[in-house]
Amino acid sequence: MLSETFTQDFIPTKIEKQIQVENTVAVKLKFDRQAAFRVYDEFTDNITEDSQGNLYVQIDLPDNEVLYSYVMSLGTSMEENHDFGYGLRKEFWHMGIVAEAGKAVIEQVKKDGLPYITATHDRNNPRSGNVMQKLGMTYCYSYEEQWQPKDIPVIFRMYQLNFDGDDNFVYKKYWNRYSNHFVEKL
Repeated sequence: MLSETFTQDFIPTKIEKQIQVENTVAVKLKFDRQAAFRVYDEFTDNITEDSQGNLYVQIDLPDNEVLYSYVMSLGTSMEENHDFGYGLRKEFWHMGIVAEAGKAVIEQVKKDGLPYITATHDRNNPRSGNVMQKLGMTYCYSYEEQWQPKDIPVIFRMYQLNFDGDDNFVYKKYWNRYSNHFVEKL
């Protein structure tokens, strides 16, 4: 046993994180109602709900490359579709950034045990479909949705990548939800 003793002369210090951002961008996020617990945990203000129970949150994000450019997977705690989404500032398009980052995200969600992921894109944006194909995703079907917040009809193409060996499984929620659905010859 040591004979030394120490006194606790700690000065309580409050650490505050201050981030100064000059320019921000208003972003409206859409969440399925199944993620309500997470939405209400993460956001306290400006949460609205549409007639189908989807939740919307209006937030301001810093207008810079680190926070405004993103690749993400919603993971197992979100909707059953395990939707893979991405966005990138226009000046970074066509540089292979999403495909490269997407490969890393897909490897991680495989390790996390997700059986599959899905992704959708507007039919008028076929380059997003090209990215999905580069990531190994397969086109499954198309459907028409009354897209919010602009309240316009949009044809979305649904892609999927299965990890559990069941290559016949197709996520059908959008097919079943929207009456105008079909398979395109791409």
